[in-house]
Amino acid sequence: MMVFDQTEFFLLALILFPIYLWRHRQQPVRQLIFRAVFFTYLAGVVSQTLFPINLVWEWGLAGKDNHIELTLFQYFVWRDAILNVLLTLPFGLLYPFVTRHSWPRTLMFGLLIPVVIEVSQLILLYTTFDYSRVVDVSDVLFNFIGLVIGYLIYRMLVGKNRR
Repeated sequence: MMVFDQTEFFLLALILFPIYLWRHRQQPVRQLIFRAVFFTYLAGVVSQTLFPINLVWEWGLAGKDNHIELTLFQYFVWRDAILNVLLTLPFGLLYPFVTRHSWPRTLMFGLLIPVVIEVSQLILLYTTFDYSRVVDVSDVLFNFIGLVIGYLIYRMLVGKNRR
C-alpha cells in the first residue's frame, strides 16, 4: 500500500508556500523569488530522496542489510556519483541568496543535509517493509562535493567581496 508519494508531497508544498509568502510579504520581491526557487528545490530533494513510501504488512527484516553500504566506494557507479553531486549543487548556489551565511555555516549545512537524508532513508528502511532506497555513505561525500561546487559558483557569480 502506497502511503505517500511525490505528487502528494508537492501538493502539500504548494499549499504551504503561499502561507510562507504571505507571512514574509514585506521582503523585497527579489528575495521572495530566490526563496521560492529554494523552497521548490528543497521540496524536490525531499520528494526524490525519500518518497514513495510503501507499506507492505509482512513481518521480518530479511534482505534489509543489502540496502546499507557503509564502505566508501564499495559499489561505485559514475552515474550515481554525478547525480548525487547535482542533487546538492543548487543548495550550495541558492542557500547564500536566501539567508545570511558564512563559509563555515554553509559547510556545516553541506554535511548536515546529506547526513539527514541518509539517516531518514535508514529509518524508513527499517520502519517500512517495502522501501527501495539504498543507504550509502558515499552519497554523503558526493552530496557534500556538490554543495561545495555550488557555493564556489555562487562566489564566482557575486564576486569575492559582495554578499
